[in-house]
Amino acid sequence: MTNLHIARQLLTRLAEHGLQAAANGDAVKVTGPPNSMTPELAEAIRLNKCALLALLRLPPGWPADVPPPPNWPALRAMDWLEVLKAKPARCPECGFGAAILWRRADDPLPHWSCPACSATLPTRAEEAEAFSVAELLEHVEFDEADLPEADTPQHPPEWAEAHELTRRWRAARERLIELLRAEGERRGWPSVRLAPWAHLLAGRENWEAFLSCPVHGPDEYDRLLEALRGGGLADTHHQPTKG
Repeated sequence: MTNLHIARQLLTRLAEHGLQAAANGDAVKVTGPPNSMTPELAEAIRLNKCALLALLRLPPGWPADVPPPPNWPALRAMDWLEVLKAKPARCPECGFGAAILWRRADDPLPHWSCPACSATLPTRAEEAEAFSVAELLEHVEFDEADLPEADTPQHPPEWAEAHELTRRWRAARERLIELLRAEGERRGWPSVRLAPWAHLLAGRENWEAFLSCPVHGPDEYDRLLEALRGGGLADTHHQPTKG
C-alpha cells in the first residue's frame, strides 16, 4: 500500500468524523466539530503529512483568488482519479471559478470538469492531442519479441482484421452520435447526470461538444444511453431547443 493510498484512506476517515483537511503552506489544517479529533487521527496526520499535502495542494494552474471547494478532500480521496492541472473557468452549472483536467487511473485520456459540482466541461481537441502517443503507449503492454524486425516490414494477418474492426467502429460511432443527437434534440437538449463524477450540461452547444469530443468512446456514450433510458443516473431539466 503506497503512502498516497494511505493518505486517501485517512481523508475518508477524517470525513467520517466530520473533519475537513486542507493544505496550509507546509502544514495540514484540519477543521470540524469540537472534540472530533482523536489522538489516533492526530498521530496518523503527523505520520502521513507529506502524502496528505501532496493530495491536498492545488494543482498547477489553479487561480490564486479561488479557494478550493468544500468537497476537495473527498475528491482527492478517490484513488482512481488523477488530477493533472487546473485553469480559471466559470462553471455554467454552479458558478465555481476553476476547472480541473483529470483522468481515470485506467484511462490515459483527459477530461475537464468542475471540481465543485462535477459538471463536465468541453475538452478541446488540441488539449486531448497534447497527450502524446508515447504517453498513451505507457498504458499498453506488449512483448517486444512479437514486433517484426526493422528489415522485414511484414504485418501479421490479424492486422487486416484490426483495420476492418476500426472501420466498423468509426461507422458505428457516427451512427450512434446521430441517434444520440436526435434524442437530445427530441428532449430539448436536457442536462443529464452521467455518473457521480460526470454531468452533461443542458443546451445544444454542450451536447455537440460532448458528442464530438475526440476522447470519448463506448464508455461515455453508454453512460449517456443508460441515463436517457432512466438507469438511475439521469438528472434532466428540459431546456428550450436552440437552433
